[in-house]
Amino acid sequence: MATFRRFSLGCVLLLLSIAALCAQTIDTGILGNVTDATGAVVANAAVTITQPATGLARTVATNAEGYYEVRYLLPGEYTVEVRTSGFRTERQTRIVIQIGQQARINFAVQVGAVEERVDVVAEAPLTQTENAALGEVVSRERVVNLPLNGRRFIDLAALTPGVTLTTSTQYSILKTNGTRNTTMALSFDGASATT
Repeated sequence: MATFRRFSLGCVLLLLSIAALCAQTIDTGILGNVTDATGAVVANAAVTITQPATGLARTVATNAEGYYEVRYLLPGEYTVEVRTSGFRTERQTRIVIQIGQQARINFAVQVGAVEERVDVVAEAPLTQTENAALGEVVSRERVVNLPLNGRRFIDLAALTPGVTLTTSTQYSILKTNGTRNTTMALSFDGASATT
């Protein structure tokens, strides 16, 4: 019976994790504005966002205010290219986005032939300015190489700045053979602990 309960709990946790991951990709996206050299908006510019690792590409057109937005992207490296008649094609490469990150990539296109292209390589990590949410992705290398006690996934949360992990043990009279309940709680930036 205990094995069935653990299996059921594991299945529920797996489904919740999948649901949370899917929900997090909703806020993962690339957005921005396209203007010309004078700062005037460029409407109907074709913006193509490509993930080189998979070859998947999505193309959207800027609206009347020169704004574009592509959501539901998977974390990874992207290339963004803008094409419009009468202007040079502009491209930014090596744009790395993480879960829940919205990268703002603005373009100021230059007058010229569409065949001319300006490439910009993103060197610095992108700053999250679209919302106040904080998050961190723990890389595979850190998971493999860090000395985590017991290999518990919750210990990875403690690697994020502002997160503290506390445990408490309570002995129960109702349990047999002196078993105990152990509770773990996470606190984010001084907020009340969540168990």
